[in-house]
Amino acid sequence: MNNVFRWTISLMVAFCVQTIHGSDSLMNVHLQNWTNPCQSNPCRAGKCELISKSEFTCHCSSYVHGRFCEKLNYAQQACESNPCYNRGLCSPVLAKESPTNSTFMCLCPPEYAGVSCEENLGECACQNNGTCYNTSNNGYKCSCPPMFNGSFCEYDYRNDTFCSLSPCKNNGTCILIEPPAGICLCQPGYVGDLCEKRVPFCEENPCRNNGTCVPLDGVDGQCLCAPGYSGRLCEHTQKTFCSLELCRNGSTCVVLNQTGDGFCLCPPDYAGPYCEYITPAACKKYCHTNQGKCALIDNKYGRCVCPKDVTGVYCDIPLHPCASNPCQNNGICVHEVVSQTYKCLCTYGYSGIECSENLHQSFCSSNPCMNNGTCLQSPTTADGLCRCEEGFSGKFCQEVIKCGEEQCQYPEEICLADSCVNVTGELYCLLHECQHGGKCDPIKRQCQCEKGFAGINCELNSLICDDKNNICQNNGTCLTIENRCACMNSFSGAYCEILIE
Repeated sequence: MNNVFRWTISLMVAFCVQTIHGSDSLMNVHLQNWTNPCQSNPCRAGKCELISKSEFTCHCSSYVHGRFCEKLNYAQQACESNPCYNRGLCSPVLAKESPTNSTFMCLCPPEYAGVSCEENLGECACQNNGTCYNTSNNGYKCSCPPMFNGSFCEYDYRNDTFCSLSPCKNNGTCILIEPPAGICLCQPGYVGDLCEKRVPFCEENPCRNNGTCVPLDGVDGQCLCAPGYSGRLCEHTQKTFCSLELCRNGSTCVVLNQTGDGFCLCPPDYAGPYCEYITPAACKKYCHTNQGKCALIDNKYGRCVCPKDVTGVYCDIPLHPCASNPCQNNGICVHEVVSQTYKCLCTYGYSGIECSENLHQSFCSSNPCMNNGTCLQSPTTADGLCRCEEGFSGKFCQEVIKCGEEQCQYPEEICLADSCVNVTGELYCLLHECQHGGKCDPIKRQCQCEKGFAGINCELNSLICDDKNNICQNNGTCLTIENRCACMNSFSGAYCEILIE
């Protein structure tokens, strides 16, 4: 049976819609009525290549595949995006075996060359003021002016783009991946090129990580997540209480339910959420060993505050002279065996018995970082560096990172294919993977980091305190260089949270 074709043209974009009853080609189109198939931008999120007068193929962007580059796939295989041009054959390879560290290799026809077979091996023939430049394979490529595309800059894209008229329905997000072609990212429960079709929530199997989709009233549904996962679509990795290994002093961790909640079962004389303290009775009875003092916290927990030369739960273990880290500003403590004392070897720029004297100003002393950048001081020299906020770069974060010709307003926008795209909170979290156990908050559009980590993606180890986040309690002072809290009299602890009686 012959193929039946229907061509639909709109102001947003022209799509080739084919009802297939046989082969997948366009050979039944009459040549007198033929127009360039790539002129209508049939590749939703990719580049269109004309391979004959009646056939085209789509080369998709990252994480997109399908005949028209219309499907998202975050677990994309190497050749699934059809990366090879000019009828080149794609072969998956291991990255370490590839000279370009890619996961595929293109086998090009004799008249083409390059990683993706995009380089021509003939005479230059760039159109529409395109610039011809030579390649390393003695071929050439065309550098096209804005809104022109194609191997020879033969396609004029100066008219409306796909996203210019906001085509995505039902709160779908339009992304202009390669102008003028775009794609609609649909909310769960909606499908179609423009997210125009309402389908049962479970029909598209939206639940990730082996979650089970349960239909509810009408077309709604809910994901029941497998153990260890959470979120509307089971997209978040969930840590259980016991997996965090918080229980101390030989206590036993007990899991309560499938949500991962739990508690620490303390041995005798120990107390606290993590059995990190001793009971008030044990504190008053044993802490005075070796001149220790009993510190009570809300009269519920106890802790022994020991002299400098001893340690242990009950101040019964002799302490190494360097155990209290007396050397400041990253100085190195050396144990003097004969005198049983210590000596500090100071880092560059510091002096004194405990390396507390600053001999000169450091890189961060003048607050050089611009645009809310964070200054990080070197521990061994007077140098430092600026950790820039998203959208800025340079030694002092003074350079604005452009997205094409725009400056994106992070985190409300992200840069995709030289265009600033306003994304939903859920899409922001899909594109920003939080590290070290952090969880992405789709409302705030930022990673909520675990204690001890910081940065846009929780990629950095954080200080106990800094100028913007002083968590020292009871009027304690944050010493940013030493990375500790200096406590008032009668208080102790990493955060000055313990009252000493």
